[in-house]
Amino acid sequence: MKLRTLFTPLVALLILSASAWAQDKKSGADSLSGSYKGTGKSDATGEFPLSVDVKVANGKVTGTISSPQGDAAITDGTYADGHITLKFDAAGQEGTVTAEFKGGKIVGTWALAGINGTLDLAGGGEGAPAAMKPAPAEAKPMTPAGAGSADPLAGSWDATASVGGMDYPFTLKLVVAGDKITGTTENQMGTVEIKSGTRTGDKISLAIETPQFSFTLTGSLKDGKLSGEIASDQFQGTWEAKKK
Repeated sequence: MKLRTLFTPLVALLILSASAWAQDKKSGADSLSGSYKGTGKSDATGEFPLSVDVKVANGKVTGTISSPQGDAAITDGTYADGHITLKFDAAGQEGTVTAEFKGGKIVGTWALAGINGTLDLAGGGEGAPAAMKPAPAEAKPMTPAGAGSADPLAGSWDATASVGGMDYPFTLKLVVAGDKITGTTENQMGTVEIKSGTRTGDKISLAIETPQFSFTLTGSLKDGKLSGEIASDQFQGTWEAKKK
C-alpha cells in the first residue's frame, strides 16, 4: 500500500513532465513563428534591409514582409520539415520566397517583377529577445524591390507604339534601381523581359528582344507621361505611355 501511494504521484509527475517537454519542443526553437531581421540582395538592387513577421498554424504561414519600399502581405505560405515557401503581394505584383529555417535563421531566395535575389534573416521565433524584433512601423504598401514609391518611373504603364501608320498597344512594367531599369513588356503575343535598361534623369533607354525581332525604346518622362521613339533594323516609329 505504501509503495502504491508513492508510485501514483510519481507517474503523474512523469506524465506532466513529458507533456511540458512536448509543448516546449513544439513552440520553442523549432517553431518558425516570430520576427526576423536581416538583408535581401540581388544584382539589380544591391543589398537592402529586410524583416519578416510570420505566424504558423497547421503548416500554413501568414504575416508580413517589410523592406524600405514598404510592407507586403504574405498571401500564401507553407512550412514543413524546415522548408518554407511564400507568396506575397507587392503593390499588385506577386513575389515568391523559397527558403530553409535552421538554427533560428531563414535563408533562401526571392523573386519579384523579373528580379531574383537572396535573403538571410536571423531571429529566434516567438521567444526571441525584444531587441531582435523589428520595431512596429506604420504599414505602407510595398513596391517591387528597388522601385521606391517616390520614383515616378516605377510601376505599370499602358503604352502605344505608332509604326507605319498603325497603332500597337502594349504594357510596360518597370522596376527601377538607381540608373538601372528591369521589368517586362507585354502585348497580345505574350510577355518578354526587358533585356537591358538605363535611366539618366527623366530619360530612359530600353532594349527589348523578342523571338521575332529586337528593338529599342528611348524616351523621357514629362508631366507624368512617357514618350519617345521606337527603332529597330526593320522599323521606326514613336511611342507614348500613361501610368496605370
